[in-house]
Amino acid sequence: MRTDRAGLTLVELMISVTVTGLIGTVIAGLLFGTLRAYQSGIAHTETCREAAYAMNRMVSYSSRAAFLFVPNGPRNDTDVLAVAAGIDTDGDGRIDEDTGDDMTGDGASGVIGVDDDGDGLVDEADLRDDDERGNLDEEILNGVDDDGDGSIDDDMFADMNKDGKAGIADFDDDNDGQTDEGSNDDDDEDGLMDEDPAEPIVFFLEGDNLMENHPVHGVTQLAQAVEQFRAQYVVDENGHPRIDITLALSRGPGGEITLKRTVHLENIMQKQGMTVAGWPYADIEYSLTVKYTGNGWVNRIPLPPYYAGETVILEAVPGSKGWIFAGWSGDVPAGHENDNSLELLMDGDKTVWATFTK
Repeated sequence: MRTDRAGLTLVELMISVTVTGLIGTVIAGLLFGTLRAYQSGIAHTETCREAAYAMNRMVSYSSRAAFLFVPNGPRNDTDVLAVAAGIDTDGDGRIDEDTGDDMTGDGASGVIGVDDDGDGLVDEADLRDDDERGNLDEEILNGVDDDGDGSIDDDMFADMNKDGKAGIADFDDDNDGQTDEGSNDDDDEDGLMDEDPAEPIVFFLEGDNLMENHPVHGVTQLAQAVEQFRAQYVVDENGHPRIDITLALSRGPGGEITLKRTVHLENIMQKQGMTVAGWPYADIEYSLTVKYTGNGWVNRIPLPPYYAGETVILEAVPGSKGWIFAGWSGDVPAGHENDNSLELLMDGDKTVWATFTK
């Protein structure tokens, strides 16, 4: 009697196992590819977020500062950025209005712990030598490069404007009905001398980490995996100073970004914003409107509100399968219409369109 058995031959079984393995390999490849793309996207977003935060901190303090320490005329291309932090030390409602011979009030020449003049030495001079260049008190508070070293108001007298009077000569600085009362080193006529130094905030590299040293809050880490950080001091043909800041972060494929920003140092020349109410320039706020065409969305880094001088990064993200990002329009910098990660300088209200197509 013949008995038929249902089953696979050895050859059929081997073919089945092979095909199943191939299908599994393809599926695994797709899954791992999707996971890698997801991880790359996450890495890029986090890198952009960190870079934008760090850059905005540096731009915000630099654009509002009344005094710039590093970079400067002699040391004009550095990996250190030091500016006055804008602190009302004596609580009188005014900022950096009565510095002493030691402008920063840190007990060291220049900025403590920093090679101000780029000679390879740190804090090597008299504490009254605020630029570490060997001379004492050779600048006057006037928005001018008095000593011809390329820097403005970087090493002042205890009598900041050097007029031999308390505060401004023949002016009632403290609105008490009296003029020029007190010592000529009392620059705000409040009866105290040298009580409001220009305390610096310092941005610097520690290994591949960008650090911030705030005179009140201390040292914090702003960004990791920093590939480049440069602060360059430039004086244009009209004698106006600026800082060009470059910050590049790299965390491998998908986690790379380079930001560049120019900061015009208006307060250095004009000494605006010397009161708390007017510093920093009333925090001018601008709106950013983002609209979409097609299937997709846009990530904003950081989220609003946005203030004058801030950098905002927009990331275009296609929606469902088959949709791609086709470009930006509206208030977009020329030549950057197709950047997937778009950098915007908030110098006014802006509207941007993101277009997605199949």
